[in-house]
Amino acid sequence: MNNLISLPIAAALVLSIGACSVPQTGGLGSGGPSSGVTRTAEGKGREPLAFLPTEIKLSSGELNDTEANRKSANCALASSAFTAQIKVPAKLSLPSYGKSTPEMTITCDIDGDTVTQTAKPVNLTVQAYQAQAAGHMIVGFGLVGAAVSGAQSANRDKSKDVWGYSNVIQIQY
Repeated sequence: MNNLISLPIAAALVLSIGACSVPQTGGLGSGGPSSGVTRTAEGKGREPLAFLPTEIKLSSGELNDTEANRKSANCALASSAFTAQIKVPAKLSLPSYGKSTPEMTITCDIDGDTVTQTAKPVNLTVQAYQAQAAGHMIVGFGLVGAAVSGAQSANRDKSKDVWGYSNVIQIQY
């Protein structure tokens, strides 16, 4: 009997949570880039759609990254739209040009070694839907919750998707 009562409650909960929309334009910063981020001539030639937060940090690739958490490095960011000189770890606000956000090259001096890594723009809206579906699986809504998230993702207006760099970029050394 308890299963019959809990099934409608669980279904209602899944549907109500599924009705929560993943923001397609949420989290867009309009204040401008972080200090030290300079737009190039090409970057000034077109207006960014947004300035999005990105955290850049070091990673040794090991499970226990306590050494990487204590390290810092001087890094240069370069793309066709902007450049920057930063000290990593750093939290930045970087320009987003939608689907045409350019790749960014990050070059760091870590303990005398030069490490270069490329960061490609990603569809942050799709990442948000995937995280929501994974959350539904973990919380226990199972396949029904994941299916609701999948249906929302398929039915969204893809022209409003937010593109930019990953929220966290780890520089492997």
